[in-house]
Parts: sequence; structure tokens; C-alpha cells
Amino acid sequence: MQTPEENIEQFNRFFASVFTKENLENMPIGAVKGFKDGCLLDLDINEEMVIEKLQKLRQDKAGGADKLVPRLLILIKDEISYPLTLLFKKSLAENVVQEDWKRANVSPIYKKRE
Repeated sequence: MQTPEENIEQFNRFFASVFTKENLENMPIGAVKGFKDGCLLDLDINEEMVIEKLQKLRQDKAGGADKLVPRLLILIKDEISYPLTLLFKKSLAENVVQEDWKRANVSPIYKKRE
């Protein structure tokens, strides 16, 4: 019989084996309304939009790679909305998405059965 830790490791190996690492270098860009040459044409991000999205974050979720929990982001939404708006606008204008924004670390967590 395996220990819970051995079960977790076996699950992790299986979980990792069923996903592939995609080559993001040569992704095709389809013809999508609102895009031209891979760029958004008519998206105008403003502070109100950013505040609204921050307000809709679920407070019961864990923080991301930056360790910022949604509850904190909601509390400081008025202070960070302007810098975030500038950052998003610059990203769209330069047609660049930060590498960190493209990554996600997913780890299964063993939960003891009751």
C-alpha cells in the first residue's frame, strides 16, 4: 500500500505526462473581428474597467506567482488602478505580453479523505 505522499507523486507524474508544452513561438493568428496584424483595434482600457475587474476578484482564492492575494488587490484597487491601466495600455500599444503573464504553475494538492 502506498503512502499519501507516494500517491501524490504518482498523481503528479501522471498529471505532468498528459500535458504538452506548446511551442508559442510560431502561433498562427486567425482572422478575428477587432484584430489587424495580430493587434487589437478598438479596445480602450480605462481605470473604471480595471477597478470593475479588480472588484470582481474572488477573495477566497490564493495569490498568484506574485503572492498577491485577491483580497489585497480589492482593498488597494483605487491606488493600483491607474498604474495597471497604463501597463495594460502600453502592452496593447506595443503588442507585447509579459512572459510572466503567459505562465501558470498548477500543482495538485492532496486532500486527506475524511
